[in-house]
Amino acid sequence: MIAPTKLLPPSEKSAMCQSVDKATEALGLKLLDEELNNLKSGNYVSLGRQNLGELGTLFIFASALSGKASGDSNDSISFHDLPQINANSKYRLGIPIYCWQDADSHRCLCLTLVGGEPAVFVSG
Repeated sequence: MIAPTKLLPPSEKSAMCQSVDKATEALGLKLLDEELNNLKSGNYVSLGRQNLGELGTLFIFASALSGKASGDSNDSISFHDLPQINANSKYRLGIPIYCWQDADSHRCLCLTLVGGEPAVFVSG
């Protein structure tokens, strides 16, 4: 597990749990229950144990979205650019790859690089 970030208030956890489950399912990520719980608690979750085929698809998707996030559809990013991309000031550094609206906040599942490994986190 990668260093924790912030904990969510209990009232926000239920809706976020459903949204995180939906996001990981839509992206084809197969996370362990412990990893899902860490993600739902606001922690980074390493994707280092994921199947390369799953990550390949995720990186192709992130590459396509990165140009939209930066405002330049011709932008090309590399693996090492991931932790430097700040698509929006309310996100930590990474590419938003799946977004949703919870009550009063906009959240995204974001892809980044932590300690040399791909990782995801929930922003917002």
